[in-house]
Amino acid sequence: MNRLRDERGFTLPEMLVAAMLMVIVMSATLSVLDQVTRLGKTANDRVDMQDRARQTGRELSRALRNIAPSPEFPAVIERSGAYDLVFRSVDRPRASGSNTRNLRRVRYCLDASDPDRARLLEQTQRWTTTTAPALPASTACPSTSWSSSRVVGDYITNRSGGTDRALWTYGRTDSGLITAVTVNLHLNANPANSAEESSLETGVYLRNQNRAPTALFTGAAVGTSHVLLNGSTSSDPEGDPLTYFWFVNGAEVGRGLIFDYAAPAGGTYEVRLDVRDASGLLGRSPTQTVVLP
Repeated sequence: MNRLRDERGFTLPEMLVAAMLMVIVMSATLSVLDQVTRLGKTANDRVDMQDRARQTGRELSRALRNIAPSPEFPAVIERSGAYDLVFRSVDRPRASGSNTRNLRRVRYCLDASDPDRARLLEQTQRWTTTTAPALPASTACPSTSWSSSRVVGDYITNRSGGTDRALWTYGRTDSGLITAVTVNLHLNANPANSAEESSLETGVYLRNQNRAPTALFTGAAVGTSHVLLNGSTSSDPEGDPLTYFWFVNGAEVGRGLIFDYAAPAGGTYEVRLDVRDASGLLGRSPTQTVVLP
C-alpha cells in the first residue's frame, strides 16, 4: 500500500513539454511531406510538359511531311513567319467537287493573347473548285477567314516574359526556297518558375518540296559583235527540264540552252540568264558584264 501511494503521474509542466515536442515533430513531418508533395507535383508537371511538347512536335512533323506541291503551287510554303506557318497538304478525307488534287491549306499560328499560356492553333482552308481560293490575308491568330480551327498545343511560353523565341526557323528567307523547318517549342505550366520549363527542338525536311533551279551560264565573244551564251551549267534539284531566258541590259533577247546574241554594235553589255522548271519556279543568275569589240 505504501508503494502505491508513492507512485505519481506526469506533472503539468512535463505534459506541456511533451505536447510541445509532439507539435514540433508533427510540424517538421508535415513540412517534409509538403515539400515532398510539391517536388512530386513539380516533377509530374515537368513530365506532363515534356509529353505535351513531344506530342505537339510529332503532330507538326507529321503535318509538314504531308505537304503537297502542284503545278500551280510549286512552292507549298505560302507563309513562313516565326509564329505563323501556312502550307498546302493532302486532305483527309478526300475533298469533293473539282478539287481533283485533294489539297487543302493548313495554318499553324501562335495565339499569344496570354503569353504565359499561349496556344498553338491549327486552322484549315478547304475548297471544291479547280483552283484554290486566295490565301487569307489576315495575320490575326485565330482568324475567322479560315474554315476551321482547333488547339494542338497549350502552355507554350515562347513569348512569355517579353521573350521572342521563334516557334519556327527556316534557314532561308524566301518561302519558295525553304527545304526544311525547325520546330522550337517551350512549355511551362508554371511560368513564374523558369526552371520548370520544358523545351523541344526538332528539324523536319520537306521531302515533297519542289526546289527552285539554279541558273548559271558562260559567255564568250565570237567574231565581231557576237557573244555565244551557254546555260548548260544550270541545274534543277529534282532533275526537271529547264526553260532558258536570256536578258541583255534588262531586256529579253532570246531563249534556249545555247544562244548566239548579235549585238547592234561593240561595247559593254550586262547579260543575265533566267531558268524555270516544269512547275514554273524561277532561278536567276548573277549578271555578267560582256565587252564586245
